[in-house]
Amino acid sequence: MIGTILSFDPAHGGLLRGEDGRRYPFPADAWQGGKPPVPGMQVDFERDGDAACDLYPLAGEAAPATGASAWLALRPGLPPALLMLVACFLPFLTLGPFSANMFNIVGVASSLGNYAPVNLDMQSGLWLFHFLYVVPAAALALLVLEWVGRSGRWLRIGAGLVGLFAPVAIALGARALFTPAAPNPHLSLGTRVLRRVGEYVAPDLFVPHVGPGWIALGLLSLALVLVGIFWPARPA
Repeated sequence: MIGTILSFDPAHGGLLRGEDGRRYPFPADAWQGGKPPVPGMQVDFERDGDAACDLYPLAGEAAPATGASAWLALRPGLPPALLMLVACFLPFLTLGPFSANMFNIVGVASSLGNYAPVNLDMQSGLWLFHFLYVVPAAALALLVLEWVGRSGRWLRIGAGLVGLFAPVAIALGARALFTPAAPNPHLSLGTRVLRRVGEYVAPDLFVPHVGPGWIALGLLSLALVLVGIFWPARPA
């Protein structure tokens, strides 16, 4: 039967997908070729129940690169984890001419001044945004584990779920904690009227919007979850 190598470890064996669509594990000593097999290599093999044996590289089959690409193939969560960290520095929320990334959102929101809604006390819920640090922390932890080869399917899925749901839960929680505020007595009546009119005439200046950093983070987190679900597991 013809198959495609999915993963291989000289100490634990490997995993391949047969032309029948099924996956077959195989021990390291089942490989009958010269150089060790690498992901993507086409092989001929025999079935031994639910396992594969007597694997031979197909004649004329060029072995895929065994350097950086083979190393990266065993660490599929590393690129999205690295990009998740980068996304944390991109604009996470925007409000009028202001934008804030995941690390300075509390400070930026605290200094919004005339762009803050006139009847809303944001300070009562802004502290919750400090918990956004769980997202870059999860991405960094996964990045380190991938680098040293100690990650796995559930760690990738877990880090992806943190990136998907933690920002949403924290933003909704902070919004729920915002409290109505009395008009600032230090603002003149004219200033309050102009701000109120501005909220109706140009609401985009007074309503927070999801920034490109949040969108990128969501896409990368989803990719990480899909990698965890569908990337072939390393044989135990």
